Formats: sequence, C-alpha cells, structure tokens
Amino acid sequence: MFDDQQKAIDLLYFANKYDFLTLKPKLETVLGKKLCKENVSLLASTADKTNSLQLRQACIDFLRNLFNKKEGFPDEELDKFDAKFLKDLFSQALNN
Repeated sequence: MFDDQQKAIDLLYFANKYDFLTLKPKLETVLGKKLCKENVSLLASTADKTNSLQLRQACIDFLRNLFNKKEGFPDEELDKFDAKFLKDLFSQALNN
C-alpha cells in the first residue's frame, strides 16, 4: 500500500504543478479513502503543499472522528502537523 500511496502523492504533486484539474480531485479522493493513523500527518502535509483542500478536509474529518471516538493518538504525532492545520482542526472540532 505504501508504494501505491507514494505514487499517488507524487502524482498529486505533478497534477498540482501542471494544473491537471480533473486528475487532482480524483487523487485527493483516493488518498482520502486511505487515511489511517500512520499516514494522516503525511497526507495533511501533502494537502497543504499541493493546495488540496478536499484532502485537507478529509484529514481534519479523520482526526475529528478519532478524537470523538476517544481513540488514542500519540502526542509525538501531533508535533508533525502544521500549526495552522491544528488550529483549523480544533476550531472545527469546537464549532461542530
């Protein structure tokens, strides 16, 4: 899975760089469906770097669901997230 995930991430960077407007949302959807605790910080960072708003929101929703279920999430993993991403995550969690 991780090899395919990396290929999809690389393709997302390519689609963003060259404005492949039909490919980019499809890749965001595919990556969003593959979210797990192990890759959410990587995919959130990728979303920010490629201006992939759909994938970014999927990452936020995934983490909100984890927190709502009171599932554990390692503190050291939270350090991997951008401060703006964490602010948006907590803002959405508190307002919904």
